[in-house]
Amino acid sequence: MEISRFDDAAAFLDHAGPFLRTNAIDNNVMLGIAGRLIDTPQDDAVMVTIDHGGTPCLAGLTPPPWRLIVSTGPDAAIPHLVDATLENGARPTGVVGLSVMAERFTAAWCEVTSETSAPETGMNLYIATQATLPVDVSGQMRVAGTDDTEWLADAYVNFAIDIDANHAERDGGRESAEAAIRRGDACLWDVDGGPVSMACYTRMAPEGARVGPVYTPPGQRGKGYASAAVAALTAHLLDDGAGWCTIFADAENTTTNTMYRRIGYKERGTYREYDFEP
Repeated sequence: MEISRFDDAAAFLDHAGPFLRTNAIDNNVMLGIAGRLIDTPQDDAVMVTIDHGGTPCLAGLTPPPWRLIVSTGPDAAIPHLVDATLENGARPTGVVGLSVMAERFTAAWCEVTSETSAPETGMNLYIATQATLPVDVSGQMRVAGTDDTEWLADAYVNFAIDIDANHAERDGGRESAEAAIRRGDACLWDVDGGPVSMACYTRMAPEGARVGPVYTPPGQRGKGYASAAVAALTAHLLDDGAGWCTIFADAENTTTNTMYRRIGYKERGTYREYDFEP
């Protein structure tokens, strides 16, 4: 097997894109983040593929300061991905991917580095090809604009706190909000002229889109606003040509899992995150 390394996300997707899109739903996180890196490059992002006969069979992407994202692929290629990541000087804080891939990469990584791992909460991956909009929720969806920067920045920060994200992700709330407004992929649920919930998305043309993050401030919860925002955004994306939409839910959060199923999402599989510890 051969290793291909990339500093440029466009070149990475040119090479790895056809392979990743053969299983675009399960690889939606990597496809989405690689697409974002084209618009907003990060010099220290690490992108590698493990190739067999010149064709990728496994890919890894480490966008700082996050965990390494591992694609679907064969077990035999995983040790090569560990070596390639280390050779590039990357020391990811952990790994995220489909449960079986994340588990196998973690085992191989810890064997080579002598680090230990701590599993994070699993995430259920859902997919929808149609959406059912709630009929008893007041308000309407709109795209966030520059006047919403402060509200959206707070939402990003508080979302990161809710999911116990690392400090870099919490500190990047304003930057994330400004970037989402520039891209036009942050949507708000408005009631009486003010935002009460957020639902963002990442488009993976031509296949589909991933919805998230989704956040409602504590004082506005329990009123159906998140359900309405996600359902309206999902319906809009499907109407706009997306073949499917995906969304993640904390496997232990009964409320969000029930909500997504109610509006038309069906469980696809489970992702898992592992943190690496010296």
